This record gives sequence, C-alpha cells and structure tokens, in this order.
Amino acid sequence: MKQQYFWCSASLHDICRRFRKLREPWTSFPDSVAIQLNDTHPTIAIAELMRILVDEEGQDWDVAWSIVQRTFSYTNHTVMVEALEKWSVELVGRLLPRHLQLIYEINFHFLQDVERRFPNDRARLARMSLIEEGSPKRVRMSHLAVIGSHKVNGVAELHSDLVQTQLFPDFVEYLGRDHFTNVTNGITARRWLYQVRCRSSRPSPPSLELELTQPSSPPPSLLSSSSSSPPYPHRRLISSAVLAASLLRRRSATRRSRPSSPRRSAASTGSRTSTSSRSCTSSPRTRRSRRSGPPPSRCVVVVVVARPFSTTFPN
Repeated sequence: MKQQYFWCSASLHDICRRFRKLREPWTSFPDSVAIQLNDTHPTIAIAELMRILVDEEGQDWDVAWSIVQRTFSYTNHTVMVEALEKWSVELVGRLLPRHLQLIYEINFHFLQDVERRFPNDRARLARMSLIEEGSPKRVRMSHLAVIGSHKVNGVAELHSDLVQTQLFPDFVEYLGRDHFTNVTNGITARRWLYQVRCRSSRPSPPSLELELTQPSSPPPSLLSSSSSSPPYPHRRLISSAVLAASLLRRRSATRRSRPSSPRRSAASTGSRTSTSSRSCTSSPRTRRSRRSGPPPSRCVVVVVVARPFSTTFPN
C-alpha cells in the first residue's frame, strides 16, 4: 500500500503541476489528461485525485467526482484474485486516513444511487459496496476502479465476456454495457513485420545477395507464396536467413572434409613407428590433443527487426 500510494501520488502531483501551467479550469482536466489503471494496483489514485480536487483546489464534490470519472479508465488483465485487490479497512485507515474518508464518502453516494435504481435489494447493495463486510472489513479496490472510471475493458474477447458475466454482472446492469468494452492485448507478428517496413524486410542490393541456390525443400509455411497473396517482405527475410545458414553449414563441412597437407602426411607416414614408440612417454594432454579433431562448428542465425521511434514529453 505504501509503495502504491507513493507512485500514484508522485505521478498525479506531476500531472497536476503540468496542468496548472496551462491555466485552464479544472473542468477541462479530462480534455488534457487520461489515466489508465492497469489492474487494481494503482486504484488508490482515484482517491488521491479526489483529495487534490476537493482539499487543495476547493472543487465541489459532484464536480470533482465528474472530473475523476472522465479522467480514469480501468483495464482488467485477469480474473484471478491477485488482480482484484482488497485492503483491510484498518490498514488503509492507519496509513491513509483521509483517503479512507473519501472512499467511504464515494461509497455512500454510490449506494444511494444504486438503491434508487434497484429499491429493496439489500443483497445487491452488499455485493456492489466498496466495503466488504466481515472480519476484518476490506476495501474492494476493483469496485472503486469500476465506478471511478468511464471505461472498463478486458484484454481479449473471451476475457472481456468473463469480466461482464462473472466479475461485475451487477455493475453491467447498473452502468450499462457501453461502460464495458474489449481491447485485445497483443500483436500479430507477421502483420507487424510487414508494416514496420524496415531495411531488413526489403530486398538486398545485388552486391550483397548470397550466391546460393534455394534449399531443395524449403518450409512451405515460410517461403511459399501463392499468386493471389501479396509478396510479403518477411518471406524474403526468412529466405535470406535460411540461405545464410545453408552457406555457413556448407563452409563448415568443407573445412572438415579438406585433406591434410602433404608435409603433414609425409611426416605422419615416415615416423609412424617413432610416434607410436613415443606415445607412451607423451603426456595425456598431448595424446588427447592429437586424437581430437577440429571442433564441431555450429551455425546460429538471428534475425532482429526493429523500428526506431522517439517519444517526447513536455517538461
């Protein structure tokens, strides 16, 4: 909790410092700032921003809560318990007493609205409350992240369905399905390589081309291309890697099969007897070095494709 609050508070104070330089009203804060909560670990930032707006900037409660909701969005990465943090009320009250007061205030206004929408449903109030009753009482950080954000998303279509049907079904009924969405996490490597258009994915100049024939049976999934599909540059890249590996293997085989020099052959045939007689007195290290042939050669081809980019942040 201390570590989470430290990073969240430092980030928010830096964001607010930059926003104050714009000399814009705080109601336009969400137009300049967007904060994404990755799981529930930084959820304490919602209470921290409320504290800054209410205590330091003197904003009205409803105005401050509207600013917070339009600023934050929440991404749930997994349905496991580790991604749904629950902090004991005693711990939060001891470390962050003002934040606990704000969380209770948020929960009070939230449950009032839920009761107006779903009257006489005490079980629903208990399920949706930010405070989990029990011994000890605990703060449900995932619930705070859901109601304090304007969007909640999963990272895959199946996962987003589980978020809506298993994790937060009551919140889907209360906030609506438009509040929940899906953002697929990850990329397709083949499409990314084609769109990068770096030098590695383009044909090499004639002076740098390898004068080798293509392997007799190349992997069809990598090198084959139909006439209807566009000639993706990554196929040339993979083909060049395969040919480079074939070249290095051929060179290694040539070195191993190269005959020995005539001087060495004559010496070995002329003094075979003497060598055998001296072999008993030679050291084990010398005998081992004579018996050992050339070290086996291995070929490893690594293809790295990258696109440089630059990101600038305002001071």
